[in-house]
Amino acid sequence: MTNTVATLWIGPQLSWLERLSLKSFHDIGQTPILYTYDEIEDVPDYVDLRDAREVMDEAFTQTYWGKDRLDDPRIHSDIFRVMLMRKTDHIWVDADIYALQPHVTTKGYLFAVRKKNFVPNSVIRTPRNSPATLEMENFVSQTGVRPPWWSDLQVKTQEDLVGDFSFEKLPVGVTGPEAFGYFLCESGEDSMATEFSILNPVMARHSTTLIATPTQYDLAELRRRSMSMHLYASGIRRRLVRQGMNGVPPVDSFLELLCRAHRIDPETHPITHRDSKESAQLRRKLYRAGK
Repeated sequence: MTNTVATLWIGPQLSWLERLSLKSFHDIGQTPILYTYDEIEDVPDYVDLRDAREVMDEAFTQTYWGKDRLDDPRIHSDIFRVMLMRKTDHIWVDADIYALQPHVTTKGYLFAVRKKNFVPNSVIRTPRNSPATLEMENFVSQTGVRPPWWSDLQVKTQEDLVGDFSFEKLPVGVTGPEAFGYFLCESGEDSMATEFSILNPVMARHSTTLIATPTQYDLAELRRRSMSMHLYASGIRRRLVRQGMNGVPPVDSFLELLCRAHRIDPETHPITHRDSKESAQLRRKLYRAGK
């Protein structure tokens, strides 16, 4: 089993945050594979650039969804990584994962369970023919089917607010952490989980600490106890753009110190915010309905 890492980027540009993530893997000797459907401006020389159609092409998406690509890149990415599990042996890493150590699997598995039926898929690997992988492939190879783990209230909320169960109308997370969590728990493969803090030493609710100054984090200590660190791009985008920081991390924040360490210039590639308030509000309503 090889321990190569891979990610997908949909769009013409990489910000400093994605560049930092990719460079962190390269700098520990694990050059990342970067899949893309489109040409990317100023492609970094520290990635192995590949055509995303090797994993999921237009024939697949046309067959199951009647279009070349799903409109929401996050949902398209969720489904892409399922096909990556089926067709390759690469470890999937989101483009906002910082490598503290080389990423390795145990018996072909690498993931962490946050809670029952919820497995963050920012770092994930399951064997090609594992029961959960096969069930995930079946789930993403159709659309309009109600998620089998949803409560009656969640189903009714979706029907009342949206009236459609196609992937593009489901909240972000259903085709990712919720689905992976459900199928891994159903198959019993959740027993192969890595300790959560090894892949997630900083929780999402603490993402603001990554841009706080002065930083509270000791990088050497993080490297001793964890493999990955999620940099939570969605939350960081919102804060750096909406709070007037022009898409770059504050000087002496943890993210700025990481950029310095890996020779990434945030000013050259500032980030932009692309999450809508409407999608966030819908996610909150459906989350409350499921509790």
